[in-house]
Amino acid sequence: MISRLYRSLVLLLLTSTPVFAQRLPDNVVPSHYDIAVTPNLPAATFAGTERIAVTLKKPSSTVVLNAAEIEFDKVTIKSGGAVQDARGYYRVVYSPEMIRSLARAVDALSPTERIALAADEWALVRDGRHDIGTFMDLAAGFQNERTPEVLDTLLDSLGTVGRVVTTDASRPKYRAWVASLLKPAMDEVGWTPRAGENEPPRDLLISALGHTARDPETIQTARRMVLAHLDSSNNNEVDSTLLNALVGVAAIGGDASLYDRYLTRSKQARDPEEHYRYLYALADFSDPALVRRTMDYILGPDVRNQDTGVFLAHLLGNPDARPLAWELVQTRWSDLQKKTGQAFSGPFVISSLGQFCDTKTRSEIEKFFTTHKVPEAERTLQQALERISDCAALAAAQSPKLTEWLQTKGL
Repeated sequence: MISRLYRSLVLLLLTSTPVFAQRLPDNVVPSHYDIAVTPNLPAATFAGTERIAVTLKKPSSTVVLNAAEIEFDKVTIKSGGAVQDARGYYRVVYSPEMIRSLARAVDALSPTERIALAADEWALVRDGRHDIGTFMDLAAGFQNERTPEVLDTLLDSLGTVGRVVTTDASRPKYRAWVASLLKPAMDEVGWTPRAGENEPPRDLLISALGHTARDPETIQTARRMVLAHLDSSNNNEVDSTLLNALVGVAAIGGDASLYDRYLTRSKQARDPEEHYRYLYALADFSDPALVRRTMDYILGPDVRNQDTGVFLAHLLGNPDARPLAWELVQTRWSDLQKKTGQAFSGPFVISSLGQFCDTKTRSEIEKFFTTHKVPEAERTLQQALERISDCAALAAAQSPKLTEWLQTKGL
């Protein structure tokens, strides 16, 4: 293990793209380099191996390999005859200036490289090593992105920014920026499948424009399409993956009439997929009266015991409904235990509470489960509390910087 390497170790690096910069951390002192490369002159690149003998000045659980325009195919750590393969446990760290340069040329990268670039930069923001403005500059470079796997990575991070880093003041501006980034792609892809198309990211764009950007046009269009589906006798006229996205987005800001349509369809569903699609979408409604209805329904006889914990987790996953849902969990805890038993539902509920992002609620959760113990979920509780602390720290560090970045964009 790296954490036990106090004296020396050897790093084996395989590279496959041009190397413009490579630096080791201050606590890692190199003593010898062995480099073997095979140049590819027509492509202006090379591949090869690099072996570095180093001394760690102090114990460390990680060795950060900083590089510009370099791809590590495999990293191996060797010390005292023991070898540790670090494949998949490394990230490439670019300077903010290099990130901005890459953002202007991101279309030239392969999908795998684009995924790694977006994931690595977001990880640096979460670790506090880069400001969120650098990540936002990079995200802006993905305006032409249409590859589902790449968009999935990017949109997941943008969703976290919207839920965690925005404030009441910055949230509308951030949502407007996300909408401006994604709507051109949505206009190109369109709302309905076309003959011969190759799996466009339609469902991802709809979900992000609805849940992250809260784009009114997207929500209204989704609602019209869902109502048309509910009125139709043909349950197969809309692709199931697309329908899942539409149903969730249509529920945002939905009223009691739409809620009742969902509830009725879940009861009349002809197959389990349709049943759960509309059942769990009840948790996407945020009107306080509907949130209370959902909690009553979860604890009532019509929801199976084995579905209770998952359903409640969905409700706690709705950021607009979460504060009230947590309040109801506390007041209805005994009813929840009577229905399912703490061993069955407790872990689902406690894990979902880790989505909160403020120290006040963290204290409430810790205090509540001090007197309402769930022995089977002790570890889950500690993990949830840790996630809340990490989230609160991220918000405190990056929220002002997001506000500043938005201001530089005239928002």
